[in-house]
Amino acid sequence: MMRHLSWILFAAVMLVWMACEKTTTHLPPREISPEVDEIAKKYTDVLVQSPQGWVLAYKPDQYEETIYFHLIFKNGGKVDVLAGYRGYHTLQTDITYYFEGNYTPIIVFSGENVFSELADSHNGAYKFKIYYKESPGTFEVVRSDGFDDKRFELTPANESNLALLNAQIDDILAQIAYEEEQERLAAEVRAKIKAFVEIESDFYFYNLTVDDFSAAINSFDTVAREISLTYKETPTSAPATTTVGYTLTPEGIVLDPALAYGTVSLELLELGELLYEDPDDPNKATAIEVVSNGNVGTMGYAHVAPYPYTLTSDRSVSTVDWLLDPNQQNAGLFLYTADADQHYSAFVNADRIEFKDYINAEVNDALATNRLVNQIYFPANQASSRNIQISTRNGNDSGNKFFLYNFDLNKIINEASALNVTLTTAASTITPHIDAFNAYLDPQFPAEGVTVAPVIVGTTLRFRLISRKDSRYWVEYILNRAADRSNRFD
Repeated sequence: MMRHLSWILFAAVMLVWMACEKTTTHLPPREISPEVDEIAKKYTDVLVQSPQGWVLAYKPDQYEETIYFHLIFKNGGKVDVLAGYRGYHTLQTDITYYFEGNYTPIIVFSGENVFSELADSHNGAYKFKIYYKESPGTFEVVRSDGFDDKRFELTPANESNLALLNAQIDDILAQIAYEEEQERLAAEVRAKIKAFVEIESDFYFYNLTVDDFSAAINSFDTVAREISLTYKETPTSAPATTTVGYTLTPEGIVLDPALAYGTVSLELLELGELLYEDPDDPNKATAIEVVSNGNVGTMGYAHVAPYPYTLTSDRSVSTVDWLLDPNQQNAGLFLYTADADQHYSAFVNADRIEFKDYINAEVNDALATNRLVNQIYFPANQASSRNIQISTRNGNDSGNKFFLYNFDLNKIINEASALNVTLTTAASTITPHIDAFNAYLDPQFPAEGVTVAPVIVGTTLRFRLISRKDSRYWVEYILNRAADRSNRFD
């Protein structure tokens, strides 16, 4: 019983060992008849002895054009190959070749080489029947797999057929250089996009403007590759908001779908240089130059509005048209602020602090500590002058004090929501301090004018007067008549 058990254990171990042993496949030797072997030796002598090598003109089935190969055959079954095919357009040395066949010599290019690549990618071949034509001293080759019987020439290399190969290689090198340049440009575009979305600015508006097209940029999403824009088809249109996708090209960004604006179509936005227009920091970018259809524009932060603001109930009336309407002024239109900081931009508030200190120290019977506000008055009597009033408290804090500065108003031509405010005559109480008053008011009312932009606070309309020279300076005014606050401009 023990003897039988030992044999069973021995057999089990042998079975496990045999199962784990790696099997080796032994391929049969390549088939070649003695007659073909003799021919192959003669062919090899001819191929090796050609001093300049050979040029093969061969077209794989699924490739569009004939490919030229320069083959230099060497002893020991090796051949150097240079091909007019990308990836193999530099010399590959010591590719293995051999002959097989029972009746006709078949030359086989073995291993990983241009012929095996063409076989995998374009229904090519790496085995060819080969025939020698003694009279011209050339060979003809034909695929050995029976796919077709088209013959291809293998001729001694000369200046003429090598020029055909070199032309193909030159085309490949040019294509590679082009792609590298395109990739370099694309990398530049990606860098420009990155720099653009990182821009931070206190400028009031964020616009895309090219030629006659101008839109507010609501968002620029580099993850979803989408841009949200609001624009008007015409100056008196209602604003429309749209989201377009974009893709990157070596030139810039392609919008999909293209933006149509009248006769203008924006599809490709070529990206130029970053623009540096921050007056306080020449190294701080505010926007980027864009070009579309040959028209130069900008994308980024700006001092002016992208489009005019018009009355929703009558698109022919802009914010400035409404302000300058005699019917409004005859009714005693009055714009005022409070001493709350939110009525003034950060830049104006910085000026107000200095101006308060000046008034407290230099102006008699005036106290600006708890009151320094702007008020704009349109008198019902048109013979009276319009004026801006700077209001403080009396010196003893017993009531309010007003410093009047008359001004002229003019609508800026071709800018429906833009207004020129020109300060003219100052009250006698201002005259001794006119430099200080001008220093405070000039940034708010520059020669370039102001944009009259609507803002909604709660449910009521207000106007912000935004400097067109430097939009970081703005003041928000409340309408004195409650009925006017229900108007809507956009």
